[in-house]
Amino acid sequence: MQQKKLIEDLEYNRKYKEINGLKDMQNYSYYLANKEVTLYAVDDLITYEEKYQYIIDNVLEAFKMLMEQRGKQATNEQLEFAETTTKILLGELINNESVPVIPAPCGFGKSSITYLFTLEICKAIKLGKWQHGMIIVTDKLEQLKDLNEYIYDHLGYYNNEENIPYSYVLEGWTERSYEEGMCKNKEMKRYEMGMCQGCPFFTSCKISKQSSIQKDSPILLMTKARLETFADSVNQYTYYIDDNGEKQYRTLLINDEKPKMINTLDVSRSLVNKIDSDLSLIEIRSKEYEEKKVKLMDKWEIIRSMVLHKLETYSKYERIIVSNINNEPILLNDEEFILLWDELMGKKYSFELQHIHKVLTVGGLFCKTNLRGSFISTLGMKETIHNENFKTVIFDATALTDPEYSSGKGEAYENIVKFVDIRNTREFPNLTFNFYMKHKLNKSTFKSKNYLVKAVSNFISTLSTNGFTYVVTYKDIAPLLFNQLTFNRNVSINSHAFNNKVKIVAEEDKTFYFGNTKGSNKAEKCENMIQVGWNNLPDYTYATNYLCTGFNEEKKMDIIRTCSNIEHSESFAKYLMMEDYKFKHQHLHQFKYFCMLTDFIQEVFRTKLRDYTYDDQITIHCFSIDPLLIGMVEQLFPDCKIKRHYDELSSFTEAKVLGRQNKKESVAQRVMSWWNNYDWNGNELHIREILKVNNITQQQFNKAKSNNKQFKSFIDKHKGSKSRYYKC
Repeated sequence: MQQKKLIEDLEYNRKYKEINGLKDMQNYSYYLANKEVTLYAVDDLITYEEKYQYIIDNVLEAFKMLMEQRGKQATNEQLEFAETTTKILLGELINNESVPVIPAPCGFGKSSITYLFTLEICKAIKLGKWQHGMIIVTDKLEQLKDLNEYIYDHLGYYNNEENIPYSYVLEGWTERSYEEGMCKNKEMKRYEMGMCQGCPFFTSCKISKQSSIQKDSPILLMTKARLETFADSVNQYTYYIDDNGEKQYRTLLINDEKPKMINTLDVSRSLVNKIDSDLSLIEIRSKEYEEKKVKLMDKWEIIRSMVLHKLETYSKYERIIVSNINNEPILLNDEEFILLWDELMGKKYSFELQHIHKVLTVGGLFCKTNLRGSFISTLGMKETIHNENFKTVIFDATALTDPEYSSGKGEAYENIVKFVDIRNTREFPNLTFNFYMKHKLNKSTFKSKNYLVKAVSNFISTLSTNGFTYVVTYKDIAPLLFNQLTFNRNVSINSHAFNNKVKIVAEEDKTFYFGNTKGSNKAEKCENMIQVGWNNLPDYTYATNYLCTGFNEEKKMDIIRTCSNIEHSESFAKYLMMEDYKFKHQHLHQFKYFCMLTDFIQEVFRTKLRDYTYDDQITIHCFSIDPLLIGMVEQLFPDCKIKRHYDELSSFTEAKVLGRQNKKESVAQRVMSWWNNYDWNGNELHIREILKVNNITQQQFNKAKSNNKQFKSFIDKHKGSKSRYYKC
């Protein structure tokens, strides 16, 4: 066991004192950001039997061969990782309440080890040397299907007589389930908790049948969506039936990528009203059924009224802790209500009811927002990260920086999350970060400045044409930017042709966007990356998530109890507010930027940087962000180059001029539009020719330059080799 400092004494928010209106450069205050984690060696976490050493040896040998097949040589650190990971997966936990988290960086070989280890376990089962099955959970269905096919290609069927595979893919409902034959209900357009159990086609669809079919295979491959579809526990998948008809247990649960950790729900007026509306639609089958419906709706009306009353009571606040610690016989404490709900509504809204109950009997964080109205967010963490029936292991490349893995003293997962010590001495002399500090690109600025998408497209077209370029932005902007890039003559999209254009890698109809790239390899050949904006969440989301993760249950309850005194609650709420776009509470401020940093690292490693041995130049382009995050990047990527650019980009100034909504096209707009579309072909033109083709006089041209600094800058930038000559 050892301590590792990820961020050390990083100064930020320096403020100088003023004397007679002048800054005293020798007298200032500042904050320091630090992040230290505890790393555990294999022997700190598990024990394993020597008789299974052959599995470790086989995985290591297969890993070496796989790397060679890919034209690479596994480094010593990668081989150490492969051995460490296999031992963790194979061994018995010393402390059954701990969850090993393997934070090997992207491209280190996590997916490869999962494939190879799973195959070796299947071989051992085939030879009768191993009986335990396992479960692998991930976001990507395609990845699970690939693993399923990989095992079949190498070993065939587990039971040849009945064509039973070694592994089985358990799928959940998605928006394409009907088209893919998984779901029979054509009317279901979006997922709702518990909807499958109430569906008339449930007993005959593939989703319901999977639960029984999966028991025949030792390896269960499962999407996160599957668990969410049924709102059930993974415990029902604890065993399989072997080919002798004997019950054998699945004892290992591998989460490939971070599982959902924060357990919160925004309880709002719209939520309780929606539930009320659905209750009113319960079909009356008999007089007795009608009486039960009336009784259930009466009980629900009491609950709904209590929620609405609380929302109204706290409506004068923007943020405040709501404290309701009690054991009133209501909702989940009301046995009659539960029986009526189960009979009339089944599993529908079971997740929501748990959180409404928590709001009424414990409390939460009240938030008043401009876009979403008012709501009370519950505060909690998923208990399923640890399960007594399984040894749970998590693979997550950015776990060390992610504040949701709150394993520090007094935090939510203290004594549960254990980071495995994966040696990684990589430095990044070939990595350059460009930060264009003049341009703040958030969702609001894209809405208020209609020229920004065009400006970004033009900026991208000016960048290096060496290699491929990965572009990532906001979900709403991704298709708009894609369309602009499509019509940009200096850009090619998803083309492998040799040309002098900027070669963009993108989806079929949009650029990549935040929240949909984790684990993706589609940009692995890119030497350039452009992040358009930052994956910045609403401030109330950071406040809620910080309260969920930063305190264990005992401390959380202490806070809520203390906040039963409204004065204390008002005082505490001040620390959850922002001032000048920064949280007043520094732990919360740092929490936000560690969240953003974690997302950013994931994006950076979508590029060729994920190739651990790649040492040619990689360039990352970003826009304005708090210097705190830049400092974090500099410490986490040793020996990288950080370049801050403070001038306004010419592509933005030009787009600003061209994007102005004038009744009549201005001289500046006419000239700049012509300029950008003219086929210069390396030639220079005299100003006389430019004025003639645009049908303007020298006086009009001079006046436009005098009145429009962006236009003057544009013209000056394109001066040719001789006086009064201009070029592209």
